[in-house]
Amino acid sequence: MRAISIDSGSKRASVEPGVINLDLQKSITPYGLFFPPDPASQRASCLGGNIAENAGGPLCFKYGVTGHYVLGLEIVLPDGTLVRTGGLTSDYPEYDFTGVLVGSEGTLGIVTHAHLKLINIPAGAATLVASFDSLEAAAQAVSAIIAGGIIPAALELMDQPVVRMIESSLQSGLPVNSAAILIVEIDGPEESLAPQREEIQEVLKAKGSRDVRCAGTAEERERIWYARRSVAGAIARLAPYHYTQDGTVPRSRLAEVLRKVMDIARRFGLSIGNLAHAGDGNLHPLILFNPQDEGETRRVLEAGMEILRECVRAGGVITGEHGVGLEKKEAMHLMYTPSELNVMRDLKRIFDPAGLCNPGKIFPDTEPVTPEDLPSPLVSSATAGLNLASAESLPGPGNPAAQDLRPAQEEEVASCLLEATRKKTPLFVVGGGTKVFLGNVWRGGTGRLLSMTRLSGVVDYAPEDLVLTVGSGTPLSEIHRFLAASHLQLPWGHPWSRSTVGGVLSCNWNSPGRLRRGSLRDHVLGLRVVLPRGEILRCGSRVVKNVAGYDLTKLFIGALGTLGVILQATLKLSPRPQEEATVVLPAPCLSDAITAGMLLFGDTRLIPDLLLTVSTGGDKLFEETLGVNGDVLIVSFQGRKEDVASGLRRLEERESALGTPVFSPEKGKGVHLWESFVESGVRQALDHGSDSLFVKGGVPGQGLLSFLRELDHKVGDCGGTLTCCVEIGFGVFYAHLKFSGTGSKTLLALCRDMSRRASELGGYWTLAAASDQIKAGLDVWGEMRPVFPLMKALKNTWDPSRILNPGKFAGFI
Repeated sequence: MRAISIDSGSKRASVEPGVINLDLQKSITPYGLFFPPDPASQRASCLGGNIAENAGGPLCFKYGVTGHYVLGLEIVLPDGTLVRTGGLTSDYPEYDFTGVLVGSEGTLGIVTHAHLKLINIPAGAATLVASFDSLEAAAQAVSAIIAGGIIPAALELMDQPVVRMIESSLQSGLPVNSAAILIVEIDGPEESLAPQREEIQEVLKAKGSRDVRCAGTAEERERIWYARRSVAGAIARLAPYHYTQDGTVPRSRLAEVLRKVMDIARRFGLSIGNLAHAGDGNLHPLILFNPQDEGETRRVLEAGMEILRECVRAGGVITGEHGVGLEKKEAMHLMYTPSELNVMRDLKRIFDPAGLCNPGKIFPDTEPVTPEDLPSPLVSSATAGLNLASAESLPGPGNPAAQDLRPAQEEEVASCLLEATRKKTPLFVVGGGTKVFLGNVWRGGTGRLLSMTRLSGVVDYAPEDLVLTVGSGTPLSEIHRFLAASHLQLPWGHPWSRSTVGGVLSCNWNSPGRLRRGSLRDHVLGLRVVLPRGEILRCGSRVVKNVAGYDLTKLFIGALGTLGVILQATLKLSPRPQEEATVVLPAPCLSDAITAGMLLFGDTRLIPDLLLTVSTGGDKLFEETLGVNGDVLIVSFQGRKEDVASGLRRLEERESALGTPVFSPEKGKGVHLWESFVESGVRQALDHGSDSLFVKGGVPGQGLLSFLRELDHKVGDCGGTLTCCVEIGFGVFYAHLKFSGTGSKTLLALCRDMSRRASELGGYWTLAAASDQIKAGLDVWGEMRPVFPLMKALKNTWDPSRILNPGKFAGFI
């Protein structure tokens, strides 16, 4: 199974699992594209294996791991059922099983097809090699580079034993007399390389580097990276047996943990060479040993477990990219409680009830814990007073007299859910209340509102690690204010400033600024969540690479609060850009704006942060709100000043191809236009009864343009007008449909027709905002997703009493 299908214009590839990673890279290079996950094994490893392990590699520090690039999967379950998750666009209305399957080590099913996102090959790159007199000094330099707001493409650390083993085999020119070296890769427009190199060299020298040299030619760069990727082979030639660990720690603790690794080596009388994806805090201690010596073998295994303990003590995880498998499954107890492991086993039972897929992997051999066996310490005398009959007054769904619940502590939330489960009382979870319009109409009578706004504020802030933990009720505006004085940001745009972190994640309400910086889920390192049966779970961690067990965080992002209640979120921050500029290009019509946007998106020499089209459809209210007339294409650039200048120059070069003048750039207009469009469209849909609909959908590739033309035609036939906003590069659109006296039956028929059409094209259609009269006539989430049976099974497992936002999500879950 080695087929590759490439859509270079959309920067997508569909592959079978047997495709070798390097073969994919070779296939897409002629198009100016690349697939960033580049494990050292890329010459031999298959993409199916990369997906199963959520493989990383040196470049994942800047560009992310495999999971960031997998949009959809086709898998075969153990019973022979074929299941498709996700697809070629984004934000599908379904539980994110794609995110869970990535890194599941083949224990849930067999991948038969994968849809991948590709990105542009950087215009230029440079490689530096820095020598240090100690391993700790090299590790401290890593933190200093990142603290300075610099994000290299790669930061690789090797100690002297590893370098000498490489050089004895390859003679690649690496310095063999240094205690440790750092390999630093930078990339971007050619004009940005020199300033980046100078800044990094200053930091390296300030942190004790005795020599920093830059590869002078492409051949020298390739020799350095070939040496780095050949570590395993070089060691095997000199020491046929070695035992590798794979823990990840916060970058700020890297030097400390490396020191403890060497202490462990001395204590157990072992030889260890150190290799690390230092930018990610991902350690690979290589323990050399003789398997014929039983005593030494035993010490190696004990030392390996002690290294993992130190990683966990430092706030890290037991595996960053190699997986748990059989070897590390007992170490899962170091990270997870029996309850948390049992929740992962729930997924295993849903996908593979007979235990046929890679049996024995991931889970410890200890007996699984059943929900009935779990203690309930969460309902105590301190929290019992917060019950379903008490709280401040606020109208609730289906009951004008209902009171809401406003817990202030995690244990109080757990108490509320446990009591609601026992009494089968529906709970409707809200944050800032800005997106309560989403979802199907509730038809079940009385319910209670569970407000999370009191679980607000910063819990932990580690700028040296680019990590922030906040309560789920924290408004985005509060986070932006908190970070305003720093050099860091959380790059999330949103139409409503009082929206909370928990609400934004539960609704998976992404902004078009994700084109380069990633979707919401790509910024979430970990969550604390409470399930309906009262269990508080830790999902994920506070490090950027973690493949210890199933990635449960993905399931709660976009689940509309139907699986559990988010209590805390640990988020990955990024440096604030030095510059930003936005250009607004007029277009004769929506089709021309989208065509121009796709032309720019396909330009591999142009790397914008945002490509957005807006069509006001002659709607005066929208034109006044947005400050634009007619149809426009919005292009934004952010980053280093050299990067922004390069982007603007390239845009001017494409002026003749675009057929429109390139106006002077403005600052900060791009995402704000989208925010205003969505806020205005939703408000009109809610204020104007049955004459106004607001829709969000997605259609991949070239099908988007034909779909929107068809939609415009059908809306016109119904006597309506269409205003539209399109995220170029993702195929996601937002549309306001305005009518005058058109009957509800006609509008429902229109929604059903367009939902079917979107599904036929590999996309989706959701009725985001409308009157209850319209929404009550259909499932607002559109056509039933292929993965719905698994969604239903998970909902019934975690919320059998259906208390959390019942009926609100797709398929009336």
